[in-house]
Order: sequence, then C-alpha cells, then structure tokens
Amino acid sequence: MSGKKSYSQLDDVARGDQESLSSKRRSGCSYSSATTLERWLALVLVVAVLSILGLAIYIGIDRARHHKNTPQKSNPCTSQDCVVFAGEIAATLNKTADPCEDFYEYACGGFVATHIRPDDVGRLSSFSALSDKNFERLRQELVITPKSHTSAVGKASLMYETCLQLAQITQLGAAPLLSFIASIGGLPVISSASWNPDAWNFEDVVIEVQQRSNAAGFMSISIEQDAKNTEDNLFHIYSSGLGLRSKTYYSGNSTTNFRYLTAYRKEMKAVFVALGATDADATQAVQEIVDLETRVAAIQASLTELRDPESTYNKWTVSQLQSAVPAVDWLKIMKGVLAAEVRDRISNDTYIIVQWPAYMMGLSELLDDYKTNKTILANYMTWISIKSTLVHLGPPILSYVETFQRETAGTEPRARSHFCVSTTDRTLGYATGRLFVDKYFSPATRTAATEMIENIRKAFLDNLPSVAWMDEQTRIAAAEKAKAVRKLVGYADFIKNNTALNDRYKDLLINETCHYCNHLAGIVHKNRRNYAKLFKPVELEFGMTAATVNAYYEGTENVIVFPAGILQPTFYYSTGPDAMNYGGIGAVVGHELTHGFDDKGRQFDKQGNLHPWWSKTSIKNFEKRASCIASQYSKYTVFGEHVSGNQTLGENIADHGGLKMAYKAYQQRLKTSADMTLPGVDLTLDQLFFVSFARTWCSITSKANALARLRTDVHSPTNFRVLGTVSDDENFARAFNCRKGSEMNPEHQCLLW
Repeated sequence: MSGKKSYSQLDDVARGDQESLSSKRRSGCSYSSATTLERWLALVLVVAVLSILGLAIYIGIDRARHHKNTPQKSNPCTSQDCVVFAGEIAATLNKTADPCEDFYEYACGGFVATHIRPDDVGRLSSFSALSDKNFERLRQELVITPKSHTSAVGKASLMYETCLQLAQITQLGAAPLLSFIASIGGLPVISSASWNPDAWNFEDVVIEVQQRSNAAGFMSISIEQDAKNTEDNLFHIYSSGLGLRSKTYYSGNSTTNFRYLTAYRKEMKAVFVALGATDADATQAVQEIVDLETRVAAIQASLTELRDPESTYNKWTVSQLQSAVPAVDWLKIMKGVLAAEVRDRISNDTYIIVQWPAYMMGLSELLDDYKTNKTILANYMTWISIKSTLVHLGPPILSYVETFQRETAGTEPRARSHFCVSTTDRTLGYATGRLFVDKYFSPATRTAATEMIENIRKAFLDNLPSVAWMDEQTRIAAAEKAKAVRKLVGYADFIKNNTALNDRYKDLLINETCHYCNHLAGIVHKNRRNYAKLFKPVELEFGMTAATVNAYYEGTENVIVFPAGILQPTFYYSTGPDAMNYGGIGAVVGHELTHGFDDKGRQFDKQGNLHPWWSKTSIKNFEKRASCIASQYSKYTVFGEHVSGNQTLGENIADHGGLKMAYKAYQQRLKTSADMTLPGVDLTLDQLFFVSFARTWCSITSKANALARLRTDVHSPTNFRVLGTVSDDENFARAFNCRKGSEMNPEHQCLLW
C-alpha cells in the first residue's frame, strides 16, 4: 500500500515482476529452471552463429550511400571483446533497410528476424533480456548462499527456497489465504451463513488492508514528501480499487475491454467457488463487484490528468476531508494505520495531500449508496486485497490466475525459478542487491558511470544558452536546478555493511513452510516502514533494487537513479567504444536528467519543491513546443489504435532531450579522447552512437501486450521511441546524410531542447 509517490522511470518493463524498494509503485511452473537455462543457451548459440555470419558479411562490404561523414578521431579496436561487440551489432541490424526511411527497422530488423518471443513474456526486448539475465545471476547466488533466519542474505536465500517448494505450497492449499481473509474482515460470499454484517466495520477493514496489503478498495494511504515543502513527510491519499489495471477497461464496447472483463469475471468466480461459495452466490457477487468497480473507475482521473502535479497536490486537513466525505471516520483511519506510540499526534488539524478531490467527492456519493449494503462492500474490499496475492498460492487457485493471464495478456506463466527470484527481490531487495553487486558490479563501472553522468550534466548546461525560447531568468534557474540534481549510482551504500543490512530486515521473519505467509510478511514490513516516516526527517533512498534494469528521476527529491542492473550490456560496455556507451546508457542518463525539465518535472525547483519558477513567457513557449511533440506521437498507431501523445508526453520529451544531451557529451569527449571503431562494422562513430541508442529499444511485442500498454503505460511503444526521437534530431540526419523530406528528416520537426 505504501509509497504511491510518482516518479518518472525509463521503461515499464516486466510489469508485475518488479517493485521498488521503497514501495513507490506496484507464477507459474510450466518450465523448470533447467529448461529455462537450456533455452538461454540455445538462444546464445543461435545469436553467436548469426553474429559470426553477420560479421563476415560486414568485412569488406561497403554499404556507403548513407555512411559518408567527416572522419572522427578514432582507433581500430581488435580485442576479442570488440570482435564480440561487432558481432552483436551485425546481428541486430537490417542493412537492407534505409536508415533515413525507417531507422528502427535498420537498427533492430536483425533482432526481430533472429529472435522468437517466448510464450511467457508479452514483450521480448533489450530490457527484458537483460532483466532475465540478471535474475538468472541472482538465482545462482541465492542457491549457493547459506540459508539463515538472522542474516539478510540468508533470509533471501530461505525465502527463495521456500517459494520453490510448490508441492509444499499445494499441500497447504487455501489455508493461508483464508487466514488472511479472516484478518481483513472476511469474504461474505464464501461464508454467508457465518459472516456477521454487524461485526463488520468499514474503517477497521480500511486500516487492516492499508497495513497488510499491496492493494485496497477505494483508496491507498501512504506517507510521502510534501511536494511544496520537501523537508516534511505527510499523509497522501490516492484513488485505488480496480482489479484491472486501467479505468478504461470498464467503459466502452471494444473487443479488448470485453475480453478483459470476461476473463476477470471468470477468474473471480472460479476463486470464490474454490473457496467455498455456491455457483449462484459467486455469480451474484461477481456481478456486484464489477458493477461497483465500474462506478469507482468512472470517478477516477485518467493517466493524463494525473500527470499534472499541481492538480494532484491538494493539501487538506483531516477535518476538511471529513467534510468532503462524511460517510468515513477519517481520524480513526489516520490514527489506525500508525504505530500506537504516535497515534496521539494525529488530530483533525493534521494535513493530508489528496490526489484528486473530484474522486473523493464521487466516493462520498458512492459510499452513501452502499453504506447499508455491507455484504457488497466486504466482498469488494476483500477481493481487491487478495487478488494480487493469489499468484503466491498453489493449484487450483494458481491455475485460475494463469488462465486469466493467458486470456488477457496471451502469455504463459514464467518459470517457477524466475517467479521466485522476482518475489524475493521485491521482498528483500537490499539483500539480493548485495548478492548482485558483490558479483556483477565493479567499482570501476560505478566510477565510469558517475563520470558519464557529470559529462552529460555539463552538456545540458552548455546547451542551455542555445535554447532560444527560454528567457534569461528561467535559463539561470534551470542551470541552478541542473547543477543541484543529485545522483545515485549502482546501489545504496549501506548494503555493503553487514550490520546495517541485517538491521534493515531484523523485523522480517521468514517462514520455512509457508511462501504465502512470507509474501504477506514482506508487504507488512514495507508498509510499516512507510508509515513510520511520519514525523521523521525525509531520507534519500534507492527506489529500485540493485538488479533492476531501469532508471528514474524523482522530482520532489531532484535525484536521478541508475541501478547496477542497467549498467550492463547492451546499455553499458566496460571495454566498449564510447559511441556505444554514450548512445546506450548515456541516452538513459540524459533521459532521466531531462525529466527534471519535462512538462511535469519542470514544475519542481532545485530543492524539489513544487512551485512556479519559470517565467510565463518561457512556459508559453515550452508548451507550444511540447504540444508539437504530443501531436506527433498521437499520430502513431498500434494495431489501429492511436498512441496518446499527452499520456506519453513526459517520456517523449525525456527521450528527445536525453539523446541530444548524450550526443553533445559524446562530441565533447571526442575532442580530448579518441574513440574505438569496431572491426568489420561499416558505421561511423556517430552512426554507431545512434544505432546503440536504437538497440536499447529493439523488441518483439504481442498484440495483447501492445494494446494493454496503450492503456496503462506512460511510455510510447518502443519503435516510436526510436522513430519519433531521431526524426526530430538534426544530429541523426547529419550522421546518416538523410535528405530533407525523408521520413527520418521531415520538413517539419518538433524541436525543444
């Protein structure tokens, strides 16, 4: 439940598998771990063969019609590593494509042609491939780590081992789930004869669920920074309560929506019957819950609306919230979620940040309509709280979750080992992070990445004087903010200290025989830590696990964060050319830095406080150029459905600015340090830079996954993240000699940074 503070991450990868350490966000068994390894070995062999063939074709062949540039300072690299890198590039490209007409096909066509998307993933990409590789590394470390109830890494190993015991999980059956259900107020549909509505209290259930679950009906309550006074932590209330990921699934008559709702009803009914409900009672309960969720969805804000930090910052007192939603005893709830020793510090004058006032007003009316229908409320609130936990059970309930996944996402369950590594990483992320960085992340890489960040920061600062639409007053303030951006690289330092690491998880007890219990214990541990932030100083924390393949910018902290997991090939090569690294991880660094100045991030100052610091003229000029980008991306379609340029605007702006800043930093580096060319690769250094950028977005996506992302993701589809970005970049057009009017160098471009 805790930690709903929004931050801009590089990609929405492996959804449902990864969760931040500070809880700022949100199984299967069809393949054994040995089979997974065999599949990877086979894939590596195929890629290696193709790479060698591709490299042979490259050598001596001049495809120069797009490759005539001014020579750049370089040295040929003939090391074994560079031969491997050259083979990787060769295998990824489609040299028959015209880079000036479709650069994604040119840079990723080979990847698409030589890879097959596994049945257990909706999108195979550079991100997912590296994520799977990192998880396999973690699996190996967890297996050889001694199990322990005392040390953090020992607990991680024990939790992983317990998760693997599917036979033991199956033998326990639904008992752990039923115990959890009883602790949060019960589920009337499975115990209609014994469930007592007079003993059920709305506020009591809200308190239990907020403390013990990752999901809750109606609302989510957490402790986060006050966006307008970032030295303080305050209560935040967010809209919540949908069993499906997006409100859009509950409206309209599209084929996708019908498929999701049909599968959702089927899953819910199957679970209820498995837990003891009659067919008739389950059918009725499902209809009532879906009807209620549909009303909740109708009053929730859209993803685009929630992107405006001013609109989502509404500082109310408890008494003001009480007046707006009188059907709820808010003071009881606010006190109830906190530890007993601090409850007396909460009063009607305590401040709360309300995400969306219109939702709270609509919630008041909704609760008035249902206040005498406790059975429906209880069924709904319990269902929402248990739905995300069902994957941690065994058959038959696990099979219903897997069927829902097949019928909506079109994917098979992940290997049990992958699921268990993911679960362990979510629960004991600092401990798994220790295992990962000790083996797979060197101090040299951390130093090199830190240096690159500073080079790209300098490039951003050097570029500001050329941003003609920004007036001098705003430009000076922007420079001050860029200089103040903090950085976290690799991992949280304390994880290297055994005492500090063990202390982090001293209150988390791992059960050797109950995986479901361990999952719930992890949630409680995180939620308690979150609620303990109230009345304490704000601390800068690593918001992702060290093995995560992602990065993010947090506006209220003015910080950019790069886990060790993404500082690996194909994003960063410790022995590779600078062109590959600046085009890969450098563009990621620039992306996150630019988030501090996108349509949302620009509203936070150098201390992370939300307040106007741009001049009205600069805002007007910015919005005009941002509108161009929004319109550009809204014209892109996926299986006949349009991308939302407004929903994805911040990420698109970050892609544009990030690539340009990385390129500028790379050019500055070339002035003092010669780069390496790759053997047999007919690409200039500039072209290698842009190809390396595009390679990070190579992917194969199922139709179901692609359409789902249009509804739930603030990132554009990966091909458009390449095409949209380079088509607005004059450096790209120059690197590939693209004529004006070509697809990748259109007559009209959206120019911001």
